[in-house]
Amino acid sequence: MPLDTIPLPDSPNVLRAPALDLLQKHEASEAEGAERAHHIAVGCETSSTLGKHLSKLQRRRFGRRSEKLSPKQISFRKEA
Repeated sequence: MPLDTIPLPDSPNVLRAPALDLLQKHEASEAEGAERAHHIAVGCETSSTLGKHLSKLQRRRFGRRSEKLSPKQISFRKEA
């Protein structure tokens, strides 16, 4: 049924109750969304911190990611 054919009451007081109910539901939904966004932000921050700690531990255990040539090694290669 199209919305323009639904009969509505003429009294504003009768319409106020459903409007207030919808407003409360909307505000509750927004509050839940804000709480979820906060939890996600905290989770991302925690994940980032854990990743940094893991990288530090891996560098401490395994050393640098790649070998770096010292100037002495480069000169030996040119001589050969």
